[in-house]
Amino acid sequence: MIFMRDLENQLKLAKKLFYIILFFMVFLSSYAQVIFPINTQQMDSISQQIVGKVYPEFTLTNTNGDTITEQGLKGKITMINFWFESCAPCIFEMDALNQLISKFINNPDFQFLSFTVDSHEAVKQAVKKLGITYDVYPITPEESQRLFCTSYPTNLIIDQYGKVAYIKSGIYTNNIHIRQMELVTAFLLTEKNLKSPYSYSVSASIDSLNNPKIEDLVAELFKQMEEKRTVAIGSEYLDFNATTLQGKRITQDDLLGKITVIDFWEESCSPCVDLFDFFNNLCLYYKDNPAFQLFTFTRDKKEKAKKVVEKHNLLFDVASIENDEIYRLNYQTGFPTVLIINPHGIVSHFIISGFTEKEKNTIRSEIDNLLRELFSKD
Repeated sequence: MIFMRDLENQLKLAKKLFYIILFFMVFLSSYAQVIFPINTQQMDSISQQIVGKVYPEFTLTNTNGDTITEQGLKGKITMINFWFESCAPCIFEMDALNQLISKFINNPDFQFLSFTVDSHEAVKQAVKKLGITYDVYPITPEESQRLFCTSYPTNLIIDQYGKVAYIKSGIYTNNIHIRQMELVTAFLLTEKNLKSPYSYSVSASIDSLNNPKIEDLVAELFKQMEEKRTVAIGSEYLDFNATTLQGKRITQDDLLGKITVIDFWEESCSPCVDLFDFFNNLCLYYKDNPAFQLFTFTRDKKEKAKKVVEKHNLLFDVASIENDEIYRLNYQTGFPTVLIINPHGIVSHFIISGFTEKEKNTIRSEIDNLLRELFSKD
């Protein structure tokens, strides 16, 4: 009897090891295909530091008035998605993400949480527009970053002990990361199911997660952003009154007679941070030209913004602006957004989101052209 019991225990252990080895063979090969070509080494490093950490304490209330805390993560496998409506990649991945959720939604050991930096009112409209059927929890940008959102979108998987088992952030050209999340979730549920009667099923119905065609929504989103960009170009820039971290007051009157670049950013936006070196180089290149100036507006709070300035050795003026005001000033187009204002206070150039070398060269060319025009008139 003792021999049989030992043999049975060894078989159970062997079976468990087999699943672990199988998981890593499939998962790591998939992981290697997507993360190294797309993510920066810095993002890799951040993710590695986060995995294995206990998820921070939080208290959030969804649009229905229901509250959840970190204690609600214990004993379940939890998937968390960070997004906001004007983030095209966030919307683009929703269809695949919903199909993934549908495979686990009937398992009581699984839960899905949706966190967004949009306001309560904006979320209610987005829920109707996007056909979202799950609970959405509005969250501040500062709280979002504290809860391990490194850029948008960010997806995390928390294990039954409240520790981060998986994190993936940023823009992807394919849905390999969705398959990764499925494998990790299935693996964690299998581990948990050693003591649970519930099993993972890949055939769960997606009827409860019916969404409009995501491609149509993305197309509509880009259309709206392009309309805002088109309206802005050639028009007088909006009235504003901002104060830099050094106490310098800036208004629309300060734009007259100069070529002005205005950049909108927040630290939790990885593409925004990637542009810091570019703008530092612009400042150095035009430092002896009194007709050039660069301002950046962030919705990060002053103390946080000051730390970002020190961390990245920013050479340009930074003003911390309230959330609603910053969206008014960037025409509700999200982050990063870059405007170029001509000496008459008119918007001459407007770039939204992705900044390749081509866009950076275009910014330089636009500045040079405006400077030439200004000095030729003089």
